[in-house]
Amino acid sequence: MPDRACNGMTRTHSTHPGTGHGRVTDVLIDSPQRDPSAPFVTYYNDNTGERTELSTTSMLNWQAKTANLLRDSYGLSSDSTIGLFLPIHWLVPVFLGAVAAIGATLVLPDHDSGDAAGLDLAVVGPSGLTSELPTADDYLGCSLRPLAAGFTHDLPVGIDDYSIDVRAHGDFFPNLDDPTRCPTLRAGSECIDATKMALAGQSAAADLGIRSGDRVLVAGSAVTIPIVMALSCVAGFARSTSVIVEHTSRERLVVITQQEKVTATPFEDQWDHPK
Repeated sequence: MPDRACNGMTRTHSTHPGTGHGRVTDVLIDSPQRDPSAPFVTYYNDNTGERTELSTTSMLNWQAKTANLLRDSYGLSSDSTIGLFLPIHWLVPVFLGAVAAIGATLVLPDHDSGDAAGLDLAVVGPSGLTSELPTADDYLGCSLRPLAAGFTHDLPVGIDDYSIDVRAHGDFFPNLDDPTRCPTLRAGSECIDATKMALAGQSAAADLGIRSGDRVLVAGSAVTIPIVMALSCVAGFARSTSVIVEHTSRERLVVITQQEKVTATPFEDQWDHPK
């Protein structure tokens, strides 16, 4: 089947055999199983006072519900492209796994060339509703409110409320058994093979000195979409968990590090440099 999602783009492939859509479990068959009740990601936003923690089971449920939403409500599949226009949030790894589950391509905004073109669906946050929307066939709005609450106001015509619509979908999706699977990624003119992304997680774990079972804190200027995506892939190899903190001070981060029993801070030098 031709790769329409990345047609005409520079594509980075992996030579690793038999890894399908980049499932970490396909790449690292002998990896120990993750405790389904253990934290997968903990998200702090000190501007809103939010602390949200998702276990592996909860992350899989959210990914499955979202994958069902993408497939059943929008008819998206392996030929589809989905643009992610969200700030840092715990929903980022949710969409990462859901897009991978349906075999679609995830598109990140290209700030150098402007709008991401040719999207089947654009996923936007609250700020995206007040600016010019990217070109897409359909739009899905995420309120990013605590407890996954929906928008408190009516959305513009043609934009659906993710928090409301996703709840109608089931929390099972075929073959979705690992929350760390990675989708094919399109960023600018480059299209990165899904398996290449998964293998990059293994390399990143070693480069960052992340050990099995580590609890990894990311804050300050290090909190970017690519870093959150990389940590999701890293989690598959190191069985690590992420603590993602936004809008806070170094003093507060020291407290959070102790409270959350953080064992790895590979980006501590960027704590004093907010985005």
